[in-house]
Amino acid sequence: MKKFIILASTILTLTACQQAVQPPPSKQPEPAGNDQIQIESPLAHETISSPLTIKGEVRGYWMFEATFHVFLEDMEGNEIANTPIMTSANWMTEDFVPFEETLTFSAGDAKEGKLIFRQHDASGPDEGPEPRSFEMPVRFSDER
Repeated sequence: MKKFIILASTILTLTACQQAVQPPPSKQPEPAGNDQIQIESPLAHETISSPLTIKGEVRGYWMFEATFHVFLEDMEGNEIANTPIMTSANWMTEDFVPFEETLTFSAGDAKEGKLIFRQHDASGPDEGPEPRSFEMPVRFSDER
């Protein structure tokens, strides 16, 4: 009986130690969006490289003159790149409107960052309400 208790105790201890040593699971790429914007590519937490094709759909009211903007920042908030995103579809709607754009960038030494999709503000800075935005985390490829 003592041998059984010692054996069971040893197995439980080894199992607990093995579980404690395993690293936390990393975030896997996943679709991103909300009720105003849906990102098809890239996925959230995906490893990206330049040039990057950005594809999805956004509510028409995010646009002005068929345009809204995307910014790429590192995790410290430093801007790496930005570009306007345009659509050739009818943007004067509250429905979703498709978009696709290419963003060229150099991430330098940054390992992670975020894409920030920002509603086009036709009224200009310091006028009207704050534009809507959507942030999506990304990783940068080691191949630069």
